[in-house]
Amino acid sequence: MFIRILRHYKGGTITISDVPLPNGNMEIATEDRQFVDKYIRVLEELNILGDIEITFAEVKSKYNH
Repeated sequence: MFIRILRHYKGGTITISDVPLPNGNMEIATEDRQFVDKYIRVLEELNILGDIEITFAEVKSKYNH
């Protein structure tokens, strides 16, 4: 199952789609939450403004090399 996360940050709002839920859980995995939090911190540090829509795969690809 996949969910969509909507989070407000100091520059706007980010919507992250296709975030996986582990089987039987109602919350995303801790590791996945860390990817989301790290991405939002980068947006805030770079003063990125506005509403952003991105897939979870795109977020994760920025940190998995």
